[in-house]
Amino acid sequence: MGEVRGLLEAVFSGQGKALFVAGTLVLLIMVVTHRAAPCRKVSGALCAGAVTAVAFLTLHAPGGGDYNEYVCLVNRQVHHSFTTLQGVLNVGMFVPLGFFALLATRSLLLAVAGPAVLSLVIEIAQGVAPFIARSCDTTDWVSNSAGGLAGALLARGVLGTLGAGDVRWRDARDKRIGLVLITVVAGFGIMGRLTLMPLYTDATGVWAADGDMREAAREKAESVFGEGVVMSRVHHLPGVGGPPDMVTFNAEGANFSMEWPDTRRFQMYIGPWRKELEKELSFFAVEGFPGEPTNRNDAQKIAEEFAVDRFPWAIRESEVEVEVHPVDGSGPSGWVVNWRRHRDGVLMPMRLEVQVDSKGYIAQFIAADIEDPESELLPPVRITEEQARKAVLEESFEAHLGEGEMILSEVEGEWRILWLLPDASGLVFAVNAETGLLERKAR
Repeated sequence: MGEVRGLLEAVFSGQGKALFVAGTLVLLIMVVTHRAAPCRKVSGALCAGAVTAVAFLTLHAPGGGDYNEYVCLVNRQVHHSFTTLQGVLNVGMFVPLGFFALLATRSLLLAVAGPAVLSLVIEIAQGVAPFIARSCDTTDWVSNSAGGLAGALLARGVLGTLGAGDVRWRDARDKRIGLVLITVVAGFGIMGRLTLMPLYTDATGVWAADGDMREAAREKAESVFGEGVVMSRVHHLPGVGGPPDMVTFNAEGANFSMEWPDTRRFQMYIGPWRKELEKELSFFAVEGFPGEPTNRNDAQKIAEEFAVDRFPWAIRESEVEVEVHPVDGSGPSGWVVNWRRHRDGVLMPMRLEVQVDSKGYIAQFIAADIEDPESELLPPVRITEEQARKAVLEESFEAHLGEGEMILSEVEGEWRILWLLPDASGLVFAVNAETGLLERKAR
């Protein structure tokens, strides 16, 4: 139950107003349906409420934006729809819909096909609409459809037990609704085919972490909090379409994530101090620093005190650069202290970023304990910044590029030096500094 609660909190934390509006809308639609339904008013109202609730849970987008990859994840491992925590929750979410749909229609065909079609519409909408900020995934469609089927069969069993055996497979009254469902499938299917690119994968969803992952997670947590740390919700998130696998976990009220199996990159997040959360979270205080920070120097001292025992690799090198600036440009939010290193004008992959909030607590950090490679392992730099700009503009002539920076990046075990060129839209273009080829663009 703790894992389920954690997943729901991650999705709906801070969405109290939206949940209230959604609950009110569900009740309103149930009342309208109850009044309008010619028969089976209660089951019809419950079915309408279930549809509205599912639509909110799957299409509500508190973190939406204006950018979309326009892909649909096609998981070749169908059993993953039922062997992950997310898959089980997806099944459970559609069971009430299938259950009440059969009670309302007494048609097994409509009660099974209706949830499956609704899930198809939702998945394509998630993949097409950028403001939803979610992804199209066949794993979700399979688990949702299975949940609708399970709910319909459960309702069939209940009706049979009660002796209300008027359930039919289909009849002439289903033709009009069936035609509507076919039209919806055809319309959204064409839309998905024209706008979404299938991305085939063998893993999606949230998995339980294995023993090695749990041990590595404990080592990371103990490196921050010390021995005897209390941990929970250790999960494995398989990487899809390029990103690495991630292991996420909770320790002492803080949320952690680290790449897997390369655990050199990891981060912790608690968030800035808030009075209303003081009793719920253990905000991380640095020992030995009295009072609240009032300026950049105070924030830097707190971050250094935090890092000296935990991340000595980040601060022991004299060439490490430290930048301190207010978070979001406002002093009351706190400061971010960065340790980075340049070599011959190239930004090295080593990184430590510590956020100190206005109370002097450590709100979050990002760490990448990566040693500088030997010079003979680095590729030559043959492309100037101007040439890199031309390469970007040839692919995207409307780009408005800012100042570029060379970084060292490890790609499939090989070191590459890339020109990073930010665009005014928020995209960042990466050009290979040896070949001049545009390698990727991302936000």
